[in-house]
Amino acid sequence: MKKGLAVFTALLLISPILFATNVSSLLDLYNIRDDLRGSYTQTTNINLAPTNPANVAAWESGTSYSVDEYVRYNDGGIVYTYICIQATSSENPTNTDYWKKLWASACGWLPLGDGTTQFSGTFNGNGFTIDDLYINRSSNLNGLFGATNGATITNTEVTNVDITGNDYVGGLVGDCVNTDITKSYTTGSLTGNDRIGGLVGDSRTGSSISLSYSSCSVSGVSRIGGFVGLNYNASSIENCYCRGSVERTSGNSAYYGGFAGINNEATIKKCYSTGEVIPNSTGKGFVGAVAASTGNYKMLDNFWDRETSKQTTSAGSTNNNSELPADKYTYQMQDTYTFTDAGWDFEGESTNGTNNYWDQFPKTNDGYPYLSWEDGSNVSLQKPFGAGTSVSPYIIANLNNLFWLSQNQGEWDKYYSQSNNIDASDTENWYDGEGFKPIGRWEAEKFTGNYDGNNKTIDGLHINREVYYLGLFGRTYTGAEISNLGITNVYIRGTTADQGLGALIGSAFETTIDNCYSSGSIQGSNNMGGLVGSLDRDNNSASVTNCHSSCTVSGDDYLGGLIGLNYGSISNSYSTGNVSGVTTEDNGSYAIGGFIGSNLNDETPSQSVTNCYCTGNVESVKGGKCGGFVGLASQNSIINKCYCTGSVDAYDDFAGGFVGDIGFEGVENAVISECYSLGNTNADNYIGSFAGRLRYSVTISNCYSKGNVVRNFGSTDTDVGGFIGYIGTGTDTNPCTVEYCYCIGTVTYATSKENPTDKGFVGSEDGASHIYTSNFFDLGTSNQTSDAVGAATGKSTSDMKTQLTFTDAGWDFSDTWSINAGFNSGYPYLQDNNTLPVELSTFTAQFINKTPTLYWRTQSELDNLGWYVYRSQIEDFNTASQVSDFISGYGTTTLTHDYTYEDYISNPQQNETYYYWLESVDLGGTIHHYAQVAELTINDNNDPGNGQIPEPIVYGLQQNTPNPFNPDLSSTTIQFSLPEQSQVKLELFNLKGQKMITLFDGFEQQSSLTWNGHNSAGKSLQNGVYLMKLMVNGHQYDTKKVLIVK
Repeated sequence: MKKGLAVFTALLLISPILFATNVSSLLDLYNIRDDLRGSYTQTTNINLAPTNPANVAAWESGTSYSVDEYVRYNDGGIVYTYICIQATSSENPTNTDYWKKLWASACGWLPLGDGTTQFSGTFNGNGFTIDDLYINRSSNLNGLFGATNGATITNTEVTNVDITGNDYVGGLVGDCVNTDITKSYTTGSLTGNDRIGGLVGDSRTGSSISLSYSSCSVSGVSRIGGFVGLNYNASSIENCYCRGSVERTSGNSAYYGGFAGINNEATIKKCYSTGEVIPNSTGKGFVGAVAASTGNYKMLDNFWDRETSKQTTSAGSTNNNSELPADKYTYQMQDTYTFTDAGWDFEGESTNGTNNYWDQFPKTNDGYPYLSWEDGSNVSLQKPFGAGTSVSPYIIANLNNLFWLSQNQGEWDKYYSQSNNIDASDTENWYDGEGFKPIGRWEAEKFTGNYDGNNKTIDGLHINREVYYLGLFGRTYTGAEISNLGITNVYIRGTTADQGLGALIGSAFETTIDNCYSSGSIQGSNNMGGLVGSLDRDNNSASVTNCHSSCTVSGDDYLGGLIGLNYGSISNSYSTGNVSGVTTEDNGSYAIGGFIGSNLNDETPSQSVTNCYCTGNVESVKGGKCGGFVGLASQNSIINKCYCTGSVDAYDDFAGGFVGDIGFEGVENAVISECYSLGNTNADNYIGSFAGRLRYSVTISNCYSKGNVVRNFGSTDTDVGGFIGYIGTGTDTNPCTVEYCYCIGTVTYATSKENPTDKGFVGSEDGASHIYTSNFFDLGTSNQTSDAVGAATGKSTSDMKTQLTFTDAGWDFSDTWSINAGFNSGYPYLQDNNTLPVELSTFTAQFINKTPTLYWRTQSELDNLGWYVYRSQIEDFNTASQVSDFISGYGTTTLTHDYTYEDYISNPQQNETYYYWLESVDLGGTIHHYAQVAELTINDNNDPGNGQIPEPIVYGLQQNTPNPFNPDLSSTTIQFSLPEQSQVKLELFNLKGQKMITLFDGFEQQSSLTWNGHNSAGKSLQNGVYLMKLMVNGHQYDTKKVLIVK
């Protein structure tokens, strides 16, 4: 019996289990001190607000108390905090049946483990928080755990700590000996004397801390660190970070640093810090000091933020194969590549391992890296499918894939293919409003890969940064290719001078850009365009083809609707957004154009701008060199077959309806040919409806302008002309040339009672022997009677609309010019550069319900304000009368739109024939006529109809099917039909106007043919857009776009 009792007693001594292993309350947590060797698992969030005496009321006699209520009670001269363990209305806290004494109230939480008995068990916080820990003690060893030895602590989250102690103070552990800590963190503030750290005050003797962080602010006297005060004696810290500030409050100790106060014969690897270090003396960025007694330590792949820490250097050493911690700017600390390049194991990469310890996202942790376990299963850095090769490109399917691309500089030479439209509107909330970080950022960090958007869009991209090179792609370099991508509703704003801003690319060097477009707003300083900020090159080509932008652009210098600063080749592209120079600085804005801000061509091979146009208005609050198409053109610029329709308002000098200033210094060979401008131009001096100023061997050939010229209020200068303001700085052996050009706009002085009469074509020149050949101006519309320098001949309006006027002067009406009363208000127009603002695919008339009913369809519209309908009983537009009121158009659209109009003819007679024409008016007021004629013969005046408009009989060229198509895989079918047999020619052209093949040439009413996608030489055509033109009886009848995609 006694023996059995003895055994039973022994068992009790060995297993004194007085509480549950699960920790679900403050009391459970407090009771861990009863067995510091146990194993514990937290099962819920625990609030430690009662550790702060301010949150606990004094006990009152006669008050009823429930279980788990806290009171303060004076016991023997010391006020303690008690917890009610059994409801009572009468018993005071000295009764241990009802109350449990916890700690001296003023001192707060009594840490688990002390210098005599350390915590040596296991604690798993299980991802739950322990909140509002309060300690205010003059003793050592303060934290949730005061001292640990041989312990394991995991998944423990201690938030909003407020701890004051002496030595060994940490948010989680004061003194950590031979202890493993992982996936834990602290937030709040700590202060003490020596060995003070945000997570751990002192880590020593083989302790291991990993995958943990602290954002606590830390202050003390010596050995102070944002994460650990002292890391010592073979301890290791790996894959951790801290964000809180560090302050040495007194004394002159050197042992304080952003991450660790001192690292002494211990290891710190793949960690970073960002907090400010005070005082801001040097050498404290990451660690305050490294003990060198034996050199038995290792520090590798660590970083700190030199901007937020206000520290440019850190203590460290290269002994024992260690590396100095690396200082990085904030933007670099927010860049994944900074860390993956140093071997950090991130989501979205496998080169550095597959544990995926780290992740990164702009709205998380202020854009700095964070530990993957922090946001559970969510993966922000989602590596796209694919291998990044031409055969297996990376597939960009969502915003996270795009973010991954922006963060992985090591992948910027790869191939990419976008598979979906991407909503990027959330980028407005990234990085505290700074938005998306461009792909490619500096001279040494650029994109050289291939990105195929597959005709998809990225919508709502937001960037608001004070750095260089802003756009989806910040900086692209030699060999980069961007194609088939739309950047819509973009917002980009930058304030750094000379930065380069564009919706697609900020700065593109020797880059190929094809079939891309943008819409939205671009705001900043210099080198800014709606699509590309600057397009530059050395000895290789740089090109933009088949692109357009409707972005508004506002800034200081080198601003363009499509490109701000251009050294490359641009073709088959356009812009529609307004461009504004907004600076009020002394020198004002400089080089502002509706399409290009500044165009230069000083490298080989020569590059040109061809088949382009713009419709946006150009304005400069202060400053000059403004042009409807290009602000400044120099250094052998070549611009061919381009036009602009917007107005130019410049409150300074050098403004032109097409170009503000052309020719820079020295011998120039710049050429502008087969171009025109339609908008009005206002400026102070050097003003022309086509060019403000010409210098240095510039040639303008086969061009015209129709806008008015107004010299601004307050100006008295006279370098104002109907076509060119001033021509100068030439010599008899190096003159400028202006040939085969005309203008019709008025020339007026805003402040003068008398307007000039001798500014018909050129305002003034420098007296050199410039060459003027066969130029004209309209005496009737310009209100000018002569030209001051004899550069052009004045003609009456009727003569200006007569072909003989021009052919007698040697103008080429075979290949260059045409004239038709129904086009361009009867004035000559350029054959290959008379792009109408509307692609009209169908125009027919039928008699329905005793009413002639017209039907027309547009494939696209550009700045189309609306329509008027004209009718005649003779097939001659000059005899037609307007029969409709104004019919509203759809502005600018790439969608198909259908229109109908019912022409109520009074008493129409059977067998009468009527002919109809359309006239469109664009937003600038320019009138456009169309060659298509709708013919209607009233066969049956008694046709009752059914009130419905049937599917019309469609004459003309039908869209080929399939379209697009791949000539290497299939052919395409082309059909046309006409009201009667006619002489028909069907030809295919590229967008440069070069004929590829004649598809049909004969006498026919309708036909269907198959085409294999080869040119007349039997070679398969390249990818791109081509135009099929149907000529009927010698007149252009219809046009369709053909897309070849391989």
